Amino acid sequence: MTEYEPKPTTGVWWDTNTCPVPEGYDPRRVRPSIEAALFKLMGPHPVVIYCVGNVEYISRSLLEEISSSGIRLKHTPFGGVEFIRLLRTWRHEPGHPSTVFLISGDESWYTYRSAWSGFSWLRAYPGPEPLSTKDDCPSEKWLWKDLLEETCEETPLKIRSRILEYEKPFFCRVCMFYFSSFDVFISHFKSRQHNKVVCLLLLSALYHLHLLLV
Repeated sequence: MTEYEPKPTTGVWWDTNTCPVPEGYDPRRVRPSIEAALFKLMGPHPVVIYCVGNVEYISRSLLEEISSSGIRLKHTPFGGVEFIRLLRTWRHEPGHPSTVFLISGDESWYTYRSAWSGFSWLRAYPGPEPLSTKDDCPSEKWLWKDLLEETCEETPLKIRSRILEYEKPFFCRVCMFYFSSFDVFISHFKSRQHNKVVCLLLLSALYHLHLLLV
């Protein structure tokens, strides 16, 4: 059963590059495992899950299975800086976002602490426990492998976030394009336009590196 309710949304940001789907694990189980953990912790409330990171080098079949479960795909290959930019934008969404659940082993995602202001936050990581979790004390934390084993005896009530009313499920941060179709999203990575932008960004990065070295 799905309902709309004006409850704050939890945004789950899953860095699939540092917390990949384990071999032999059904990718379609990732979403219900995360939702079960959040339901047991916070009760019924809206949850939006984003698969973020450099998804260009993840197999099409794996991405399709992840997407089919209702997880949204965001191609963000530039690490923590890009995640923080997305988070700053996301805080103004109409779904009343109040909690951020970050699943990542990349410490650069925690560099800009001011971006977390106003959020409650949760964390999962591949292990061992990073120093940042000890310093900042998130309200709850999991090992990635343990989170994937979470189950819930009762079927959680599905409360749909209002963010999903208008936000398209696929996004390329490199080109700043949103997509409604999985097939078009995947094809975009092989397009001349995408490759041109990637080349320009690489040239810009090399130029700035050269300036630092001379």
